[in-house]
Amino acid sequence: MLNARLTQWCLLNAKAEHAFEFQKRTAEAQLLDAWELLVKKQEELSKTSRKFTLEKEIIFLNTTLKLQQNILLQINQHFENFKKNYIAFASSLTSTTTAMPIANIITGELGQLKDEIITCSLAAEDVLRKWDMESPLIHDVAYSMSALCMNIKEGIQELNECNALLREISEAETIEASLRIQKVETINDT
Repeated sequence: MLNARLTQWCLLNAKAEHAFEFQKRTAEAQLLDAWELLVKKQEELSKTSRKFTLEKEIIFLNTTLKLQQNILLQINQHFENFKKNYIAFASSLTSTTTAMPIANIITGELGQLKDEIITCSLAAEDVLRKWDMESPLIHDVAYSMSALCMNIKEGIQELNECNALLREISEAETIEASLRIQKVETINDT
């Protein structure tokens, strides 16, 4: 009778051990499936996050480039006005300098000298009047060109920063992929 009970216990123990091993293998398979699903979801989330970040940076870059394009168009329009005003200024300067004759200045005739001085004075007043009208335009164009240079420098700096960020993102992706491969290899080894 004792032998029969001992045999029963051994049989029950073997069945329990077999059931435990089966449950253990099933649980390990489920954990492995869950781990693979988790890694897959993590990769999808990482790709989506990376794509979102890149799209956000592209939108920012496009906005910056459109702003710079608008500034360049405005400068181009103002440059045409500046060119026209400069040509007018240069031609008025040429006509003014030719309107100041000094041919009879050394003749000793005071009447002619007085007339020459009056002509020079009127021409100088005309130049000053035109300068007063054109100097704000020249100043505005110079200020606009200076602002453009600053905007272009800032744009170049922002583009350099974006390039640096893109390089860092690429390096981070490489490191992340390497760590994932290493983790999967570690899991497969165990």
